[in-house]
Amino acid sequence: AGRLGETNDFLGRALAQNIVYAAYHKARTVHQIAEELGMPPSLLEGEVRHLADYNFLIQTSPGKYQSNTIVWDLFELAVAGHQFWQDCAAEVADVHFDALMEVRRQVEDSGVYVPDDDYNFLLWTLLPKNVEEQSWRSMPAGENFDAVAPMRKDGGQYIAYAALNRSHNADPGFDLSSYVTFGPSLRYVEDTPLYLWQFNTYWSDRQMDWRFLEYRNVEICHAFQQGELPDNEENTEQYSFLLEKGYIRKTEEGYKFNAVWIDSPQTLDRLNKAMPDLSALYAPAVGKLYDKMLNLFLQNQPKHLEPQLAYMVRGNTGGGRLVAYILKHLIDNGKLKPPLPHQQKTISTWMGPVK
Repeated sequence: AGRLGETNDFLGRALAQNIVYAAYHKARTVHQIAEELGMPPSLLEGEVRHLADYNFLIQTSPGKYQSNTIVWDLFELAVAGHQFWQDCAAEVADVHFDALMEVRRQVEDSGVYVPDDDYNFLLWTLLPKNVEEQSWRSMPAGENFDAVAPMRKDGGQYIAYAALNRSHNADPGFDLSSYVTFGPSLRYVEDTPLYLWQFNTYWSDRQMDWRFLEYRNVEICHAFQQGELPDNEENTEQYSFLLEKGYIRKTEEGYKFNAVWIDSPQTLDRLNKAMPDLSALYAPAVGKLYDKMLNLFLQNQPKHLEPQLAYMVRGNTGGGRLVAYILKHLIDNGKLKPPLPHQQKTISTWMGPVK
Protein backbone atom coordinates (compact mmCIF):
# COMPACT_ATOMS: atom_id res chain seq x y z
CA ALA A 1 0.00 0.00 0.00
CA GLY A 2 1.05 3.58 -0.51
CA ARG A 3 0.95 6.54 1.84
CA LEU A 4 -2.81 6.91 1.38
CA GLY A 5 -3.53 3.26 2.08
CA GLU A 6 -4.85 0.36 0.05
CA THR A 7 -7.84 -0.33 -2.18
CA ASN A 8 -10.40 -0.05 0.59
CA ASP A 9 -9.12 3.40 1.55
CA PHE A 10 -10.00 4.60 -1.96
CA LEU A 11 -13.00 2.44 -2.79
CA GLY A 12 -14.55 2.17 0.65
CA ARG A 13 -17.12 4.80 -0.26
CA ALA A 14 -20.27 3.78 -2.13
CA LEU A 15 -19.82 6.63 -4.63
CA ALA A 16 -16.34 5.45 -5.64
CA GLN A 17 -17.56 1.87 -5.98
CA ASN A 18 -20.48 2.91 -8.16
CA ILE A 19 -18.24 4.99 -10.43
CA VAL A 20 -15.76 2.15 -10.91
CA TYR A 21 -18.60 -0.24 -11.72
CA ALA A 22 -20.43 2.15 -14.04
CA ALA A 23 -17.29 2.60 -16.15
CA TYR A 24 -16.28 -1.04 -16.04
CA HIS A 25 -17.14 -2.63 -19.36
CA LYS A 26 -16.72 0.49 -21.47
CA ALA A 27 -15.15 3.91 -21.14
CA ARG A 28 -17.53 6.70 -20.22
CA THR A 29 -17.47 10.45 -19.75
CA VAL A 30 -18.37 11.98 -16.40
CA HIS A 31 -21.77 12.87 -17.87
CA GLN A 32 -22.36 9.29 -19.01
CA ILE A 33 -21.34 7.92 -15.60
CA ALA A 34 -23.67 10.44 -13.95
CA GLU A 35 -26.49 9.39 -16.26
CA GLU A 36 -25.85 5.72 -15.46
CA LEU A 37 -25.97 6.45 -11.73
CA GLY A 38 -28.84 8.93 -11.91
CA MET A 39 -26.79 11.71 -10.32
CA PRO A 40 -25.79 15.26 -11.27
CA PRO A 41 -22.33 15.29 -12.96
CA SER A 42 -21.16 18.02 -10.58
CA LEU A 43 -21.31 15.53 -7.70
CA LEU A 44 -19.06 13.09 -9.53
CA GLU A 45 -16.35 15.20 -11.12
CA GLY A 46 -14.10 15.44 -8.07
CA GLU A 47 -14.37 11.74 -7.26
CA VAL A 48 -13.70 10.70 -10.87
CA ARG A 49 -10.62 12.94 -10.99
CA HIS A 50 -9.39 11.53 -7.66
CA LEU A 51 -9.82 7.91 -8.80
CA ALA A 52 -8.11 8.68 -12.11
CA ASP A 53 -5.25 10.48 -10.33
CA TYR A 54 -4.54 7.32 -8.35
CA ASN A 55 -4.98 4.93 -11.26
CA PHE A 56 -8.23 3.30 -10.15
CA LEU A 57 -9.65 4.69 -13.38
CA ILE A 58 -7.70 5.17 -16.59
CA GLN A 59 -8.37 7.86 -19.15
CA THR A 60 -8.79 6.03 -22.46
CA SER A 61 -9.23 9.24 -24.44
CA PRO A 62 -9.72 12.89 -23.43
CA GLY A 63 -12.62 13.03 -20.99
CA LYS A 64 -13.38 9.29 -21.12
CA TYR A 65 -12.65 7.02 -18.17
CA GLN A 66 -12.64 3.29 -17.66
CA SER A 67 -12.15 1.20 -14.56
CA ASN A 68 -8.62 0.02 -13.75
CA THR A 69 -9.97 -1.99 -10.84
CA ILE A 70 -10.96 -5.64 -11.23
CA VAL A 71 -14.56 -6.31 -10.28
CA TRP A 72 -15.53 -9.93 -9.98
CA ASP A 73 -18.19 -12.14 -8.55
CA LEU A 74 -16.08 -14.14 -6.13
CA PHE A 75 -18.94 -16.39 -5.12
CA GLU A 76 -19.69 -17.35 -8.70
CA LEU A 77 -16.01 -17.91 -9.50
CA ALA A 78 -15.45 -19.98 -6.36
CA VAL A 79 -18.38 -22.24 -7.19
CA ALA A 80 -17.53 -22.53 -10.89
CA GLY A 81 -13.87 -23.30 -10.15
CA HIS A 82 -14.45 -25.66 -7.22
CA GLN A 83 -14.17 -28.87 -9.22
CA PHE A 84 -11.05 -27.64 -11.04
CA TRP A 85 -9.29 -26.99 -7.72
CA GLN A 86 -10.45 -30.30 -6.30
CA ASP A 87 -9.21 -32.22 -9.34
CA CYS A 88 -5.79 -30.59 -9.17
CA ALA A 89 -5.50 -31.19 -5.42
CA ALA A 90 -6.47 -34.85 -5.86
CA GLU A 91 -3.75 -35.19 -8.49
CA VAL A 92 -0.90 -33.87 -6.33
CA ALA A 93 -1.83 -33.89 -2.63
CA ASP A 94 -1.26 -37.52 -1.63
CA VAL A 95 1.98 -37.86 -3.58
CA HIS A 96 3.26 -34.60 -2.09
CA PHE A 97 2.34 -35.65 1.44
CA ASP A 98 4.00 -39.04 1.04
CA ALA A 99 7.13 -37.38 -0.37
CA LEU A 100 7.36 -35.12 2.68
CA MET A 101 6.96 -38.13 4.95
CA GLU A 102 9.79 -39.89 3.12
CA VAL A 103 12.20 -37.01 3.80
CA ARG A 104 11.19 -36.68 7.45
CA ARG A 105 14.62 -37.75 8.74
CA GLN A 106 16.46 -35.22 6.55
CA VAL A 107 14.02 -32.48 7.57
CA GLU A 108 14.44 -33.22 11.27
CA ASP A 109 18.22 -33.43 10.85
CA SER A 110 18.27 -29.98 9.22
CA GLY A 111 18.09 -28.35 12.65
CA VAL A 112 14.69 -26.71 12.22
CA TYR A 113 13.00 -26.14 15.58
CA VAL A 114 9.52 -27.64 15.83
CA PRO A 115 7.51 -27.42 19.08
CA ASP A 116 7.25 -30.86 20.72
CA ASP A 117 8.99 -32.33 17.64
CA ASP A 118 5.49 -32.55 16.17
CA TYR A 119 6.02 -33.35 12.48
CA ASN A 120 2.32 -32.90 11.73
CA PHE A 121 2.62 -29.33 13.04
CA LEU A 122 5.65 -28.78 10.82
CA LEU A 123 3.73 -30.12 7.81
CA TRP A 124 1.28 -27.25 8.26
CA THR A 125 4.21 -25.00 7.30
CA LEU A 126 6.08 -27.26 4.89
CA LEU A 127 3.03 -27.98 2.76
CA PRO A 128 1.93 -24.38 2.08
CA LYS A 129 5.54 -23.27 1.59
CA ASN A 130 6.44 -26.19 -0.65
CA VAL A 131 3.17 -26.30 -2.62
CA GLU A 132 3.81 -22.67 -3.52
CA GLU A 133 7.41 -23.39 -4.53
CA GLN A 134 6.55 -26.50 -6.55
CA SER A 135 3.63 -24.92 -8.36
CA TRP A 136 5.46 -21.68 -9.18
CA ARG A 137 8.30 -23.70 -10.68
CA SER A 138 5.74 -25.52 -12.82
CA MET A 139 3.70 -22.46 -13.76
CA PRO A 140 3.41 -21.39 -17.40
CA ALA A 141 5.42 -18.21 -18.00
CA GLY A 142 3.68 -14.90 -17.44
CA GLU A 143 4.38 -11.26 -16.73
CA ASN A 144 5.76 -10.26 -13.34
CA PHE A 145 4.06 -8.06 -10.77
CA ASP A 146 5.87 -4.83 -11.70
CA ALA A 147 4.80 -5.22 -15.31
CA VAL A 148 1.08 -5.50 -14.56
CA ALA A 149 0.36 -3.78 -11.23
CA PRO A 150 -0.62 -0.12 -11.56
CA MET A 151 1.73 2.34 -9.88
CA ARG A 152 -0.05 4.97 -7.81
CA LYS A 153 1.29 8.43 -7.20
CA ASP A 154 1.32 7.96 -3.41
CA GLY A 155 3.91 5.20 -3.90
CA GLY A 156 1.49 2.29 -3.75
CA GLN A 157 1.69 -0.45 -6.34
CA TYR A 158 -0.88 -3.18 -6.25
CA ILE A 159 -3.66 -4.77 -8.24
CA ALA A 160 -6.94 -3.33 -7.02
CA TYR A 161 -9.95 -5.59 -7.01
CA ALA A 162 -13.44 -5.53 -5.59
CA ALA A 163 -16.07 -8.21 -5.16
CA LEU A 164 -19.67 -7.83 -6.21
CA ASN A 165 -21.85 -7.76 -3.15
CA ARG A 166 -24.84 -10.05 -3.53
CA SER A 167 -27.77 -9.66 -1.18
CA HIS A 168 -28.19 -13.42 -1.21
CA ASN A 169 -25.99 -16.25 -2.43
CA ALA A 170 -27.37 -19.59 -3.48
CA ASP A 171 -26.16 -22.63 -1.55
CA PRO A 172 -22.85 -23.57 -3.20
CA GLY A 173 -23.16 -27.16 -2.01
CA PHE A 174 -19.90 -27.04 -0.06
CA ASP A 175 -18.32 -25.01 2.73
CA LEU A 176 -16.70 -22.02 1.02
CA SER A 177 -14.93 -20.91 4.20
CA SER A 178 -12.67 -24.00 4.12
CA TYR A 179 -10.95 -22.62 1.04
CA VAL A 180 -10.31 -19.02 2.06
CA THR A 181 -6.62 -18.11 2.15
CA PHE A 182 -4.53 -15.02 2.75
CA GLY A 183 -0.85 -14.75 2.00
CA PRO A 184 1.85 -15.68 2.16
CA SER A 185 2.80 -12.58 4.12
CA LEU A 186 6.50 -11.82 4.45
CA ARG A 187 8.06 -9.51 7.01
CA TYR A 188 11.70 -8.46 6.90
CA VAL A 189 13.86 -5.36 6.95
CA GLU A 190 16.76 -4.84 4.54
CA ASP A 191 20.21 -5.41 6.02
CA THR A 192 18.87 -7.38 8.98
CA PRO A 193 18.86 -11.19 9.19
CA LEU A 194 15.35 -11.66 10.58
CA TYR A 195 12.59 -13.01 8.35
CA LEU A 196 8.98 -14.01 8.97
CA TRP A 197 6.72 -16.02 6.65
CA GLN A 198 3.05 -16.67 7.32
CA PHE A 199 0.14 -18.14 5.40
CA ASN A 200 -3.46 -17.89 6.62
CA THR A 201 -6.11 -20.51 6.03
CA TYR A 202 -9.42 -21.61 7.50
CA TRP A 203 -7.47 -23.57 10.13
CA SER A 204 -5.28 -20.71 11.37
CA ASP A 205 -6.79 -18.69 14.19
CA ARG A 206 -5.57 -15.29 12.98
CA GLN A 207 -6.91 -12.11 11.42
CA MET A 208 -6.77 -12.32 7.62
CA ASP A 209 -5.39 -8.81 7.27
CA TRP A 210 -1.82 -7.74 6.48
CA ARG A 211 -2.03 -5.06 9.18
CA PHE A 212 -2.11 -7.73 11.90
CA LEU A 213 1.34 -9.07 11.09
CA GLU A 214 4.21 -6.76 11.94
CA TYR A 215 7.96 -7.14 11.69
CA ARG A 216 8.21 -6.70 15.45
CA ASN A 217 6.68 -10.19 15.81
CA VAL A 218 9.92 -11.77 14.67
CA GLU A 219 12.02 -9.24 16.62
CA ILE A 220 10.35 -10.14 19.92
CA CYS A 221 10.44 -13.86 19.13
CA HIS A 222 14.15 -13.57 18.34
CA ALA A 223 14.81 -11.83 21.66
CA PHE A 224 12.95 -14.66 23.43
CA GLN A 225 14.85 -17.35 21.52
CA GLN A 226 18.17 -15.66 22.28
CA GLY A 227 17.43 -15.61 26.01
CA GLU A 228 17.36 -11.81 25.94
CA LEU A 229 13.86 -11.57 27.37
CA PRO A 230 13.92 -12.51 31.05
CA ASP A 231 10.51 -13.10 32.59
CA ASN A 232 10.35 -9.99 34.74
CA GLU A 233 8.22 -6.90 35.21
CA GLU A 234 10.18 -4.98 32.62
CA ASN A 235 9.18 -7.47 29.92
CA THR A 236 5.55 -7.98 30.95
CA GLU A 237 4.25 -6.33 27.79
CA GLN A 238 6.41 -8.49 25.51
CA TYR A 239 5.35 -11.69 27.27
CA SER A 240 1.69 -10.69 27.01
CA PHE A 241 2.22 -10.10 23.30
CA LEU A 242 3.94 -13.47 22.78
CA LEU A 243 1.23 -15.32 24.72
CA GLU A 244 -1.62 -13.54 22.97
CA LYS A 245 -0.12 -14.31 19.55
CA GLY A 246 0.50 -17.92 20.57
CA TYR A 247 4.25 -17.68 19.97
CA ILE A 248 4.96 -19.03 23.46
CA ARG A 249 3.14 -21.39 25.81
CA LYS A 250 3.39 -21.62 29.55
CA THR A 251 4.26 -25.18 30.61
CA GLU A 252 5.35 -26.79 33.86
CA GLU A 253 8.95 -26.35 32.72
CA GLY A 254 8.39 -22.67 31.96
CA TYR A 255 7.70 -20.79 28.75
CA LYS A 256 8.20 -22.73 25.54
CA PHE A 257 8.44 -21.38 22.00
CA ASN A 258 5.41 -22.44 19.99
CA ALA A 259 6.26 -21.83 16.32
CA VAL A 260 8.62 -23.15 13.67
CA TRP A 261 12.01 -21.46 14.12
CA ILE A 262 14.91 -21.58 11.68
CA ASP A 263 18.05 -20.41 13.43
CA SER A 264 20.41 -19.69 10.53
CA PRO A 265 20.75 -19.47 6.74
CA GLN A 266 22.51 -22.84 6.89
CA THR A 267 19.54 -24.50 8.58
CA LEU A 268 17.20 -23.01 5.98
CA ASP A 269 19.49 -24.26 3.22
CA ARG A 270 19.50 -27.79 4.66
CA LEU A 271 15.72 -27.70 4.98
CA ASN A 272 15.27 -26.50 1.40
CA LYS A 273 17.65 -29.17 0.12
CA ALA A 274 15.60 -31.83 1.89
CA MET A 275 12.47 -30.83 -0.03
CA PRO A 276 11.47 -33.26 -2.81
CA ASP A 277 11.46 -32.14 -6.44
CA LEU A 278 7.93 -32.79 -7.65
CA SER A 279 8.12 -30.82 -10.90
CA ALA A 280 7.05 -33.81 -12.98
CA LEU A 281 3.93 -34.13 -10.82
CA TYR A 282 3.06 -30.44 -10.57
CA ALA A 283 3.79 -29.19 -14.10
CA PRO A 284 0.90 -30.95 -15.88
CA ALA A 285 -1.53 -30.57 -12.97
CA VAL A 286 -0.86 -26.86 -12.46
CA GLY A 287 -0.76 -26.18 -16.20
CA LYS A 288 -4.24 -27.66 -16.62
CA LEU A 289 -5.57 -25.79 -13.60
CA TYR A 290 -4.13 -22.48 -14.79
CA ASP A 291 -5.68 -22.81 -18.26
CA LYS A 292 -9.10 -23.69 -16.86
CA MET A 293 -9.05 -20.94 -14.23
CA LEU A 294 -7.79 -18.31 -16.66
CA ASN A 295 -10.61 -19.07 -19.09
CA LEU A 296 -13.07 -18.84 -16.23
CA PHE A 297 -11.71 -15.58 -14.80
CA LEU A 298 -11.49 -13.81 -18.17
CA GLN A 299 -15.14 -14.38 -19.01
CA ASN A 300 -17.00 -11.06 -19.40
CA GLN A 301 -13.96 -9.04 -18.33
CA PRO A 302 -12.59 -5.93 -20.11
CA LYS A 303 -9.62 -6.60 -22.38
CA HIS A 304 -7.30 -4.08 -20.72
CA LEU A 305 -7.59 -5.86 -17.35
CA GLU A 306 -6.55 -9.24 -18.72
CA PRO A 307 -2.84 -8.93 -17.72
CA GLN A 308 -3.81 -8.11 -14.13
CA LEU A 309 -6.35 -10.94 -14.05
CA ALA A 310 -3.82 -13.39 -15.49
CA TYR A 311 -1.34 -12.42 -12.77
CA MET A 312 -3.98 -12.95 -10.07
CA VAL A 313 -4.90 -16.35 -11.50
CA ARG A 314 -1.22 -17.32 -11.60
CA GLY A 315 -0.89 -16.32 -7.94
CA ASN A 316 -3.81 -18.48 -6.91
CA THR A 317 -2.76 -21.39 -9.09
CA GLY A 318 0.83 -21.11 -7.87
CA GLY A 319 -0.11 -21.54 -4.25
CA GLY A 320 -2.92 -19.45 -2.81
CA ARG A 321 -6.20 -21.29 -3.00
CA LEU A 322 -4.55 -24.47 -4.26
CA VAL A 323 -2.88 -24.76 -0.84
CA ALA A 324 -6.27 -24.75 0.87
CA TYR A 325 -7.62 -27.44 -1.44
CA ILE A 326 -4.57 -29.63 -0.85
CA LEU A 327 -4.80 -29.21 2.93
CA LYS A 328 -8.54 -30.00 2.87
CA HIS A 329 -7.95 -33.07 0.69
CA LEU A 330 -5.30 -34.38 3.09
CA ILE A 331 -7.43 -33.75 6.18
CA ASP A 332 -10.47 -35.39 4.59
CA ASN A 333 -8.34 -38.42 3.73
CA GLY A 334 -6.95 -38.72 7.25
CA LYS A 335 -3.34 -37.96 6.35
CA LEU A 336 -2.89 -34.47 7.74
CA LYS A 337 -4.32 -33.93 11.22
CA PRO A 338 -6.02 -30.63 12.04
CA PRO A 339 -3.95 -28.41 14.34
CA LEU A 340 -4.46 -28.75 18.07
CA PRO A 341 -6.11 -25.76 19.79
CA HIS A 342 -2.79 -24.37 21.07
CA GLN A 343 -1.30 -24.63 17.56
CA GLN A 344 -3.95 -22.74 15.63
CA LYS A 345 -2.39 -19.30 16.03
CA THR A 346 1.04 -20.34 14.81
CA ILE A 347 0.48 -22.98 12.14
CA SER A 348 1.78 -22.17 8.66
CA THR A 349 4.33 -19.76 10.10
CA TRP A 350 8.11 -19.88 10.15
CA MET A 351 10.69 -17.32 11.13
CA GLY A 352 14.26 -16.76 12.18
CA PRO A 353 17.59 -15.08 11.38
CA VAL A 354 17.98 -16.61 7.93
CA LYS A 355 19.05 -13.72 5.70
